[in-house]
Amino acid sequence: MSGKRVLAVYAALLLGFAVVLCRLYLLALHPAYAARAAAQSTVTLQLPARRGNFYDAQGRLLTGLEERWQVVCFPGQGNYDRLYACTDAAGQALLYRSRSRAAPFLLEVSCDPARLGLTGYPTARRYAAVPLCQHLLGYLDSTGHGAAGLEKALPAALAKQGGLYIEVGGGIRTEERIEKYLSLGVGRCILGSVAVTDFAFTARMLQKYGDKIAVGVDAKDGYVAIHGWKEVSAEPGVAFCKRLAEAGCTAIIYTDIACDGAMQGTNLSLYRQLAAEVPGVAFTASGGISSEAELLELQQMGTAAAILGKSLYTGALDLARCVQLVQD
Repeated sequence: MSGKRVLAVYAALLLGFAVVLCRLYLLALHPAYAARAAAQSTVTLQLPARRGNFYDAQGRLLTGLEERWQVVCFPGQGNYDRLYACTDAAGQALLYRSRSRAAPFLLEVSCDPARLGLTGYPTARRYAAVPLCQHLLGYLDSTGHGAAGLEKALPAALAKQGGLYIEVGGGIRTEERIEKYLSLGVGRCILGSVAVTDFAFTARMLQKYGDKIAVGVDAKDGYVAIHGWKEVSAEPGVAFCKRLAEAGCTAIIYTDIACDGAMQGTNLSLYRQLAAEVPGVAFTASGGISSEAELLELQQMGTAAAILGKSLYTGALDLARCVQLVQD
């Protein structure tokens, strides 16, 4: 090919490239294109308003966000009488101490102050009616990614509010993440698949953090399943629990996958076997618990705790009653 033809080819390529750039520039200036591009680059997560809350069988809200109000109070018996019934014990004590103060003060109340002729500013507060939210689980897929960063936002939002004991599990594979969650006030971190894929790491974390670490063991047909139940290892679940106990693990959440969500009862014989063969470990039963009788039997055999899921959502069990049942 002659030199002139080579130059002609290069010129044609440069011209085509220039045309594409000009086209993109003109499109970017067009308002409709800019709006479409902005929409494509922004992901908005729409969650149901009641997501993440817990309800009893009668539909009463047990945990969630409740609306509160901050009211500017002026000293005097009038405000004391009007607001005393609208605040908690701490607020009532503040009202009593501030009756003779010269300066106004802020008070958090639970009823709309507009009905009392006062001006207030609404706020939201996390609460729990009964001590039920022992676990903050899920929201993470098998690769450790959550919806819109919930794995980062939820511990910070909940761990230091409401007086709840929080356990976080899902995607915890590094000591840095363990330290981060514990620093936020999380009571315990649950290691899952990493306990199988990197047992040495798990053993080190157990030795270093002690009862701040629990291990979640999910078993399918008696063998440990990992990565969101997608893979089944060659190690039996009970044998794996023994290894964990020898490494210093004091708390295991054991799920029989075959029972989970089936509403046909949990594997009571399995938890009897675990109690007999792996003493000294606090086991949490998970999967299929659907009756109060099962809760009582689990308690009698020495199971430390139980996780309720579908039985609550369907109304088969009343959460407040179950909490009272095992505490009596």
